[in-house]
Amino acid sequence: MFNPKGGNLLDDQLSVSGLEMSVFAAIGAVASVAGGIFGASQASSQNSKNAKAAKEQQKLLDEQAEINNEYNEKAHEAEKKDYFAQREFQFDMANRQYEYDNTIQDYTYLQNVKQYGKSVEQLGNQLVYNSLAAHQAYESTQSQFQELLASQSFAKENLFVERLQNQGAVSAGQAGRGQTKGQQVTLADEGRNLAVLQAELRSGATQAGRQMRDIGIQKYAGDKNAMANLMIRPEVGPRAPAPVMGPEKTFIKPAVQIPGMAPPPAYSSPVMPLIGAVTSAAGLAQKSIMFNPPTPNKG
Repeated sequence: MFNPKGGNLLDDQLSVSGLEMSVFAAIGAVASVAGGIFGASQASSQNSKNAKAAKEQQKLLDEQAEINNEYNEKAHEAEKKDYFAQREFQFDMANRQYEYDNTIQDYTYLQNVKQYGKSVEQLGNQLVYNSLAAHQAYESTQSQFQELLASQSFAKENLFVERLQNQGAVSAGQAGRGQTKGQQVTLADEGRNLAVLQAELRSGATQAGRQMRDIGIQKYAGDKNAMANLMIRPEVGPRAPAPVMGPEKTFIKPAVQIPGMAPPPAYSSPVMPLIGAVTSAAGLAQKSIMFNPPTPNKG
């Protein structure tokens, strides 16, 4: 405003400008302090949110670790249960197989004993047959030789009768040297006939002996063949060892899972906005003093 009383126009302008600057500085200082207070409140609120989020995250980590530990414990117990169940099952199956194998072994042995008994019976029957066949062959050979002896005896009797008849005929028809010669001829014929008979007898005896030996050899060979076909006497084989339960598996409990640590919440100091605001307000106040210096006292 223009001063009609006169004065320094420049000083007046500076005075007005200084007053305005003082007003602006005051407003700025108030705004800066208000902003600092608001920033401090915002920082405090954000710190609370960050702390709550970190707490929730730690809670989730604790719950996950608890779930994992519970699962690992149940899985460990299930593995042990399945292992011992399978162990008992395998041992039971081994015992069943052991009993079955022994039953089959006993059954096979019993069947072999029965077959051996039949083989022994067949051997006995074959030996009896061989003995009967040999005895019959012996009797047949002896009967043939007896027939030869009977034939020899009958032939000798005939020769004796013929000799007597011939001697009687010679005695009746001749005398002296003729009679003697006739008798000699008769005796010679009888001797030849006896020699033939003796030769036949020796041949028959030799043949009978040979047949007897052949019968004995055939019987021996037949008995040997029959005994060779005899089964080997069965024997009870050794028993398989009974199943033995093997050593148990060593189980190690799963390690307990420790919950992870959530990262610490981000923290903003609520004091720093206030410090900044005070610093800014102080700067504005300093500027206000510079543009509106105090008026010296003229009194």
